[in-house]
Amino acid sequence: MPLPASPVALASISEDALHLIHLARSGEDVILTNETPDDVVVRGDAQRLTQVMVNLLSNARDACGLGGEVHITAGCQGQLAWWRIVDNGQGIDPRVRDHLFEPFTTTKPAGEGTGLGLSLAYQIINEHQGKIDVASPPRDSLAARPLRYGCRFTNRMISQPMPRILIVEDEAIIRSALKRLLERHDYTVSEAASAEEAGQLELTGFDLIISDLRLPGEPGTTLIAAAVPVPVLIMTSYASMRSAVEALKLGAVDYVAKPFDHAELLETVERILHKQSMQQSPPPDITDAGGSRQTMIGNCVAMQQVYTRISKTAPADVTVLILGESGTGKELVARAIHQQSKRAKAPLICVNCAAIPETLIESELFGHEKGAFTGASAARTGLVEAADGGTLFLDEIGELPLDAQARLLRVLQEGEIRKIGSVETRHVNVRLIAATHRDLRALSKTGEFRLDLYYRLNVMQIELPPLREREDDVLEIADILLDKACKRHERTGLRLSRAARQDLRDYPWPGNVRELENALERGVILAEGHLIHPDDLGLAPATPRPHTPPVNASVSSGSGDKNAEENEDDLSLEDYFQHFVLEHQDQMSETELAQKLGISRKNLWERRQRLGIPRKKLPVAQVKHLGMTTRSPCHPRPTTIV
Repeated sequence: MPLPASPVALASISEDALHLIHLARSGEDVILTNETPDDVVVRGDAQRLTQVMVNLLSNARDACGLGGEVHITAGCQGQLAWWRIVDNGQGIDPRVRDHLFEPFTTTKPAGEGTGLGLSLAYQIINEHQGKIDVASPPRDSLAARPLRYGCRFTNRMISQPMPRILIVEDEAIIRSALKRLLERHDYTVSEAASAEEAGQLELTGFDLIISDLRLPGEPGTTLIAAAVPVPVLIMTSYASMRSAVEALKLGAVDYVAKPFDHAELLETVERILHKQSMQQSPPPDITDAGGSRQTMIGNCVAMQQVYTRISKTAPADVTVLILGESGTGKELVARAIHQQSKRAKAPLICVNCAAIPETLIESELFGHEKGAFTGASAARTGLVEAADGGTLFLDEIGELPLDAQARLLRVLQEGEIRKIGSVETRHVNVRLIAATHRDLRALSKTGEFRLDLYYRLNVMQIELPPLREREDDVLEIADILLDKACKRHERTGLRLSRAARQDLRDYPWPGNVRELENALERGVILAEGHLIHPDDLGLAPATPRPHTPPVNASVSSGSGDKNAEENEDDLSLEDYFQHFVLEHQDQMSETELAQKLGISRKNLWERRQRLGIPRKKLPVAQVKHLGMTTRSPCHPRPTTIV
């Protein structure tokens, strides 16, 4: 059950705990100094954090005895919030200190303590993504103030500024009700009665603007351009398909109709703010096998989510499963995770399971003893053991034979390996990152992949988008790859023609970045003059899309049959969007769909995700026609840029 994410002031927790154990009463035999600042705020469960403080203060009080002193303080430093309790007692026996937070360990005389209080405190702080420790260094006086107990909270628990929301609504009753609703859910809310009044505020200082469509003077949609890049959520009591489409055309992030359901509105606000935070993740820097440093490329929504998942997954020492088509950069993501992890200074061993013959894969991974099989003239250390203390990346793990899968499962479950031909097991400490372009769950149903291994691998999952779904990233990647190809072939100054750039953007890229790199290599070699033309790239012609008539006139031009307009006005925005996309996605590209709907490709992708409308997969016949191939085991992996 997830913990409540309410803001909790550590000063308030300290006062509540002191009240519960009566330390603050006059005549008490222990002197208390509480210097917890009011502005140190974390997110979590106030009741359980109070329980932690009660346990720690009780132990500190009992350790001091008559005339003792206990000092409480807290603060923030960098990415940490900390909480300390210091006493002037006799300290802790080192033999007990190392086991202090284990169940049934106590510093009290026999019969006076259960030994469960500190273990419970440890568990609660751990649930709050924090750490609790104890130190008892030698000291000569109280002035030394030896640290007794300390709680440190990671960045997830540090007080973050509450999201700032601006409400622009001319009806005071609705405005005040909405403000109370948002403030009850930990948002900082400002308000304005018109677009002109809102314009006097610093709009870019807000995280979200919620505006009525029809306001006195200028409509609420005028705030969309004025507030860029702050998202604007439009609300109105005039719920029609046309007004919704017009608001989205102008760049509104979403649209809600009044009267709105409180839970639905809060969910919409949370979703928008969550997406905003995910789009602010910087791409990670990666050092490749040659030692050169590069930054992952891509700013589309899907890649922003990948960057966020990398930054959250890397510090957690868990197994990761990377999914994506061939050539999308799965090994690059594995390197990014390793280099941002606690194992960054240890080795990263990369293994392509599809490139090793089935008869040798177990020997390669787990090693063998001398004479274990014909040709084993000497003992050999396996790649799993070579990665001990570091990270093992298994690419194309779906190709791993079942016997090797069983051995790998043992590594994940018990941290043990046994060489072929050996009777001894060895313990290894390895973090596993696996990647595949295949559906492992489907393979498990046919018996080609162990289901228990799949569950062990699928702790954290990162899915890489294919290149055809990455919007303008294609051209950004192409420019960087072209520059590298020009340097390799000593043909500086080459550029892509306008027609070539359009072809690169429209091509479906079944081979993803690897195919793009090869096309640009061809272009650099074949180009005559200073421009690379479409013929130089050698791309197979994509299947032509049939002509599609314009979208209903009521949307595109405002003219047409009156009855048709009335019927469309009865449609909700979601119904219209779903109907149009499902009807036309076989004939239109994502760019054409977005243009016909009057929205951006980014907005189209987001609404697909929210409404559960998947993109139509490229037909197998078309993939074969376009020349998509799998990587040969003998062919070296080319440089991959994401």
